[in-house]
Formats: sequence, structure tokens, C-alpha cells
Amino acid sequence: MEKEGSIASYIISLVGGIYSMVLGVGIILIVLFRVWTIGEIGEELTKWFVIGGLALALYFLALGLWILTSSFWMKKNQSLKKGALTSLILGILSLNILAIVAGALGISRASKIKPEPKIVVKNVEKAKNQLSTPIKSKKTKPTPKKSQVPSRLPLKQIKPITPKK
Repeated sequence: MEKEGSIASYIISLVGGIYSMVLGVGIILIVLFRVWTIGEIGEELTKWFVIGGLALALYFLALGLWILTSSFWMKKNQSLKKGALTSLILGILSLNILAIVAGALGISRASKIKPEPKIVVKNVEKAKNQLSTPIKSKKTKPTPKKSQVPSRLPLKQIKPITPKK
């Protein structure tokens, strides 16, 4: 089970992404209403209004979708910093104050999280054997009684071992 990231950043960024997407859809509706009331796209100013409006709407829709994606990244500790930085940058690009706040909260939360230690395995077979065999606890040997202690020989009685020729 993965650890939770910053829930506050996730929710604020989610709302900011939805806000950007609603703004994009609203711009499309304004452009369509403008074209519908005029009746045709004949004038030069109207052409630029339609092209600019649709480009701006697509811009906000794309950034809103990307902000939504970054909010889901902020749900997990592993990708919290990535999501927070993405949300902050996209919030600045789209002038979305909610995404900026969510990014700042996510970065502050990511700085408080200690990284998990990484395990590097050099010998895969040895690691598999270690995982498959149970770990044995080291038990201390009981101290022997006096009758069980072997007698020690003085150093004079020990003969050195000489190699055979």
C-alpha cells in the first residue's frame, strides 16, 4: 500500500484543473454565441475573434487537463514533488491561483517527507536465497559447568606441526 501524499494539495489542484477546463469551455461557448448572433464569419475582426477565442479555449483546456493530471500525482508520496512542481508551473502559465497554491503546498509537504532508502542488489541469486531462507536468530550458548570445561594443556606440551616431505 502506498503512502498518502498531500491531500490538501490534491483537492486544491483538482479544483484548479476543473476551473481551467470550465474556463476553456466557457470561452468556446462565448465564441459560438458570438458567431451565432452575427450569423457569419465574414468580417476580418470576427475571424480573428473566432481564431483567437478557440486558441485560448484550447490552451485553457489543455492546461486544465494537465493540472488535473498533476493533482493525481500529488496523491502519492513518490510523485508528490513532481506533481507539485508541475502544478505550480502550469498555474503560473494559466494564471490559475488555485494551481499555484496547490503547487506551493505540495512542495512544502514534499520537503518534509523523508525519502525511503533504496535497496541495491548486486547478486540477485544470493538475494533470492536470503529471502527464501528464514532468518535464524543468534542464540547465545549456555555457559558450561566446571566438569564440562576441557582441561588446558601448558604450552610446553603442545608440539608444533611440521609439514611432511
